[in-house]
Amino acid sequence: MKNSWIVWIVGQLRNLGPYLAVELILPGGSLLALLLWLYRHRPVTHGRGGAQI
Repeated sequence: MKNSWIVWIVGQLRNLGPYLAVELILPGGSLLALLLWLYRHRPVTHGRGGAQI
């Protein structure tokens, strides 16, 4: 039971790793990392969603 939260934390850090790298390396990286995260976690829509002619 004690190790389950450690495994969870390590998993979360692995998920955030690329965003943290972008934030640290690039100027304005915080904003870019946030935009990338939002794009990656956007709701998925099915179909084209455009106007039908």
